[in-house]
Amino acid sequence: MKKFPARLPVVTLTLVAIASLTFAGCAWQSGSAPTVTYVLRAVPSNTTAPPRVVKPISLKILPAVVAPGYDTDHILLQRPDRSLDFFAASRWAAPIPRLLETLAAEVWRDGGVKTFDVGASMPATHTLRLTVLRFDVDGDPRTGPAAVLVRLRGTLSAQGVRSMQELEAEASVPLGAVRMAEIVVAFEAASNKVLTQMRNQAALDTTVTH
Repeated sequence: MKKFPARLPVVTLTLVAIASLTFAGCAWQSGSAPTVTYVLRAVPSNTTAPPRVVKPISLKILPAVVAPGYDTDHILLQRPDRSLDFFAASRWAAPIPRLLETLAAEVWRDGGVKTFDVGASMPATHTLRLTVLRFDVDGDPRTGPAAVLVRLRGTLSAQGVRSMQELEAEASVPLGAVRMAEIVVAFEAASNKVLTQMRNQAALDTTVTH
């Protein structure tokens, strides 16, 4: 696949590294620049409310389901013809489903819910399984308008209850400059917004009534 040249911005994420913002077909690998790995973090809620007494509600995050093409640690870009490409020399710290499972646990924990991953032996009162529908840059930021698009669906189940609650949210963050640092920040903002919306949709009342 054709390679697109681009400037090499300086990216500061704990370590200072140089990331090449080029696009690559799946068969092409860069031998000229080191691969930079990125993580996403939950954004703490900006609330000043006093701490609440909560019910013993816990949530186990099950392995996520992903749309075709998204079970990868590449930072993806979807072109107008719906083909997926990825940025060279830049990767997520884990495959996209695992990355979002970890972020979901952080976001729900920030909302007052004790969370575990699927490997934990502790029982949980609820389970959540995410489905990753979109997690990519929509459009080519080198040639025109582009935005990070995150679309997730979730199935929330309660222990001992046969019915399930379906959650779904989407967020888009426009990109202004062709810099990997900005792209990663946009992914973090969109992911936090989507997971917070899903958490707020969930019928989990953690407040104790007296």
